[in-house]
Amino acid sequence: MHYWTARITGKPVQYDHEVRAAVKRIDSTLLVTGILPADALIDEAQTTTRFTLLHIGSFGMMAGLLAGIGIYGVLSSAVRQRTAEIGIRIALGAKKRQILELVLNEGFRLMLIGLSTGLAGSFVLTRLMSAILVGTKPTDPLTFGWKLRPLGQAIRM
Repeated sequence: MHYWTARITGKPVQYDHEVRAAVKRIDSTLLVTGILPADALIDEAQTTTRFTLLHIGSFGMMAGLLAGIGIYGVLSSAVRQRTAEIGIRIALGAKKRQILELVLNEGFRLMLIGLSTGLAGSFVLTRLMSAILVGTKPTDPLTFGWKLRPLGQAIRM
């Protein structure tokens, strides 16, 4: 399959007959199957990559949601197990702020452990995905979301 390009002004459909006649004059055995603008060819070529990236992004969002739910579950379980300790601390004069700091410190510690483990794993796994990362390096900060862009800008649809 061969692609030919022609620079035209206006809509490609307007030149359908002229292009077919010109190709027939060059070689009558050639078959013109379609006349498309370059944007359509580029979009068609990127369809698989766009579809894959959309799925990866969807699964990433679901993973983030599940991680948040998991942190909430672990933290609420830890607080429930320490209810007696928290009650004793309050009885001994601990303020609400101190109790909140106690709970949040444990939550942040768990979150940092998960975040560091996840980032380390993603740095390793992006090497495997480098074939579908077009125009970016596997360790590109934008790939890891340091500077988040709206979905419409990140994946042109």
